[in-house]
This record gives sequence, C-alpha cells and structure tokens, in this order.
Amino acid sequence: MNISHRLLLLRSTLINVHMRGRIVSYIIIFIGAWLRIHAQVQDVRLEPDEAWFSTFARAAALNGDWWLPGPLDKPPLAIYLNALAQALVGDSEFGARLASTIAGILLIPVMIAVTQAWYRDTPRQKTAIALLTGILTALSPFAIVFSATAYTDSLMLLTMTVALWQAGRNHWGWAGFWLVISIASKPQGIFYLPLVLALGWAAGELSARRVLRLSVGFGITGALLLIWDFTRPGTSVFALAAVHNDPTRLIRANEMVPRLHSWLEQSGLLLGPGWLTLTLVVISVFAVILGVIRQPRQRNTFIDVMLLNFVVAFALIHGLLAFNTFDRYLLPLLPPLILLAARAMVAFSPSRRVAGWVSLTASLVLLPTAFNASDYRTPLSSERQQYTGIDDVAAFLNTQPVATVIYDHWLGWELGYYLGQWHDKRVVYYPDPQTLVRDALRLCEIGPRYFPVPTNQSSHRWLEALQQARFQAEIAFDNGQYVIYRLTPPWQHVDDYSG
Repeated sequence: MNISHRLLLLRSTLINVHMRGRIVSYIIIFIGAWLRIHAQVQDVRLEPDEAWFSTFARAAALNGDWWLPGPLDKPPLAIYLNALAQALVGDSEFGARLASTIAGILLIPVMIAVTQAWYRDTPRQKTAIALLTGILTALSPFAIVFSATAYTDSLMLLTMTVALWQAGRNHWGWAGFWLVISIASKPQGIFYLPLVLALGWAAGELSARRVLRLSVGFGITGALLLIWDFTRPGTSVFALAAVHNDPTRLIRANEMVPRLHSWLEQSGLLLGPGWLTLTLVVISVFAVILGVIRQPRQRNTFIDVMLLNFVVAFALIHGLLAFNTFDRYLLPLLPPLILLAARAMVAFSPSRRVAGWVSLTASLVLLPTAFNASDYRTPLSSERQQYTGIDDVAAFLNTQPVATVIYDHWLGWELGYYLGQWHDKRVVYYPDPQTLVRDALRLCEIGPRYFPVPTNQSSHRWLEALQQARFQAEIAFDNGQYVIYRLTPPWQHVDDYSG
C-alpha cells in the first residue's frame, strides 16, 4: 500500500471516529436533557432559598423591581433570568426553575468541549474522554437535582465551565468575561479564577499578554457588576453574602467531625451512587500519580495535577473555613472530578474496545441513580418533600378576609411565595411565644388570627402561651403536613374572659 492510500485510509478512519463520536454525543446530550426536563416538571414545592430568590425575581417580573430591593445576598444575573422566565411563562414554579434547567442542559456539551480544548490526545483517546465526560455530566445525580431548581448555582456552574472552555481555546479575554458572569450568578464563581490561571500555566500558555487579556475581560465586566451593586439601594449583596457565610473564620475543634461527616455524606452522589463516586475518585488519584511517574513533563499530566490540586484545595477550604455545609456548595467540584474520572477510565482501558465497554457499563450503572435523581428520589431531594402541601396552606389562608393576621414562625419565604405577589394578608414573624403573645394582646381586633405549624415541628410551647393569655386555639386546617390553628382573642369570647 503506497503512502497516498495510507493517508486516505487514515483520513477516512479519523472522519469515522469523529462522526461516531458526534452522534453518540448527541444521544448523551438528549438523555441528559430529558432527565433534567423530567426533574423540572415534577410536582415539587420550592425550598426556602428557592422561594427567597424567586420572590425577588417575581417582584422584578410583575412589579418592575429590577433593582431587587431588600436583604438580597446574591448578585443579580440568575435572579434576572429567573424573572425573565417568569415574565415569559408566568408566575409559577416552572418559570422560577426554567433558566436553571436550561443551564443544566447546556452544561453537558460545554463539558465535552472543555476536554477537547485542554487535552492533547490521539483522536480516539480524545473522543473516548469526551464521551465519558458527557456521560458523567449527563447522568450525575448532583447535576440533575440542582439543574431543576431556582437556586443560582446552576447558572454559576455553567458559566464558570464556559470560562474554562474559553481559556482552553486561548480566548483569555472571554475567559475573564465568563468568570465575572459566574460571579454575577453567585460569588463562589471566584473559585475558578485560580483554576483558570493554574491550567493556563500547566498547559504552557500563560503568557503576560494572555494574563492581560484575562484581566481586561475580568476587570471591565467586574467593574460593571460593582457599579450595579453600588447603585442598587440597600446593603451590598457581597457584604450580606459575607455576613451569611463567613469565609474568614476557622472552624472550631468541636465542629470538625460533624462538618467532615456532612461533607462526605453529601458528596456521595457527585458522580453517581456513593460507591461509584468513591471508586472514580480513587482511580482518578492513581491515574494522576501514574501520569506523574510515566509522563512527568507532558501537558496532559500537568493539567491533571492542577485539577487534582484544585479539588484538594477546595475541599480543605470548605473543610477548615466556616462555610455553610450546604450540599450545593460542592457543585464547583463537579467539572474537575468529571474530567479526572473520564481521563482515568480511558487511561486504564488497554484498548478502544475496552474503553467502549467501560463507557457502556458506566452508563448502565449511572442510569438508575440518575433517573431517581430526576424523580426526586435521592437523599439530595429529601428536604424538598418537607414542603409538600404548603400551596394548600396558602390557598386556605387566601380565602380568609382581607387583612387577616397570620402568625408565621416556621414557613417564612415559602409561605410568602405561595400566598402570591399581591396577597392581602398581614403575615407577622415572632421569634418566641412570649413576644407573640405580648403583641397579640396589644392588637385589639375581634377578627380571628391564624397560626400555621408544620407537623414536624412542636407547637406545644406556643399554644400553651396563647392559651394562658386566654386565646382560644382550634384546628381550622390539617392536610397531614401542616396544621393551621384559628386563634380567637380573649375579648371575643367575653364571658370566658371576664370570668
């Protein structure tokens, strides 16, 4: 066979590999999109922070409050997209979660593109790594659960990953722009700035000129974000974020074990079932070590080392500093862990055929957990089930007369969201029974008041204090998840009160 025939055969092989990889990528994206849409349309109530962000978004969409006045501790981008979605599809849970779901779907092709931008492999290896990256992203229970939410994390995760992709393509100005866009969704986007710089250095592409481009893109967009924050009435969102999530305090000795247990428990579903997540993390570490031993000067090895260093540094920072132990705070770990796991599975596959079987096996193992996640049947979704029936609570209270007083200790933003943007009730919060009773006695009105209580909370102290003040409490509503007590003031039942 002459050289021209060999070149034609090689070209034909590469085209076939590329086409097969593209077709499989489309299938993976379709499956991931279906899982996220399936999660999006589930009949599940908003969690407290979801209701909080959606309340600001709804006020912008319906009342024109685009400056987002109030005690907001998140930058505006994700909330603005939430507001635009509600303006387009209506004031609903579906609208509140729509932008986040779309961001979760877009994350899949962006993750595939990240592998192709950073790694230098043979076409077959690159295709295998890209497909495994797509599979792990599309079927990650963590990614699925937090796509179909009104949290700001999904958009932050997408845009910080776009920043990685743009840096890998040597578009450093755009990388800086997208980093600020991620911060404009949630301040934790800043964590990817050192990762982008570290990967650029590892790839040998971090020249002074490229750092300048990154700085310009970051600086101009960041200045616009700070101008918005400065112009907006009220306290800075970044100042409130620091108050609510203190990044400067080291944890105390008695916090160490509970925090470690919480983080480990929550991280189990990052890459699939807990045992699979642990297995992939272990083989990823071994693959990086093996790469350092066998190919210490290779670009791919440097990139893997930087990704692993980021994972370790991120874990230490969140383990030793007093960040809240919310499960969604682990989402920035997802892209580097997925990239490392995909690289490790290909590295330990002796042939293309074995790599194909590894991909198929990973898909079959991940699918049940991924579907459970889209159906809200995972530990990550357990908190959401607590708010089943709160819409019925709000519907009952909305049937009561104008200016009805609602003493709400537990439900906060959720109740306010489900009562609606223009409800005509007086919702009052009290921190303890004594304060509630004191002010309830000062309100000299004969109309009934209402006291909603989740059934998983104890209302004994509250009802005892009210009854000692001669308020009558009777159950007006009970749906198994919530009980609403009708409180009748003492001067309305005059005979009992005078006696």
